[in-house]
Amino acid sequence: MQRTRRNVAGAAAVAALLAAVSVRAEEPAKIYVAKCQACHGVDGQSPFPDLSLNDDKWIHGNTVANITKVIEEGVPGKAMISFKPQLTKPEIDAMAKYVRGLSKKSKGAK
Repeated sequence: MQRTRRNVAGAAAVAALLAAVSVRAEEPAKIYVAKCQACHGVDGQSPFPDLSLNDDKWIHGNTVANITKVIEEGVPGKAMISFKPQLTKPEIDAMAKYVRGLSKKSKGAK
């Protein structure tokens, strides 16, 4: 019985550690394709100006913190849903950085 409790506690500790590990570099791109591309287009190039992520027009703010908030909370009254139930905190943080990186300005283009 005591051994089982230790195994459960150990498994819980390992799960917590894995959740805290940063997201691998290729994962944000895969998440983007699966969850964002349908609305925001390939590489953020939506034909709809309000949905484009690469034109440097950021309706809800252009910082990683602003983007994180939109991913976590969604945008009430718009099609942008909250992804907090679907993504872990490390995935959301990685996605915010990835999305910010789609901007022409962040890539050095003019």
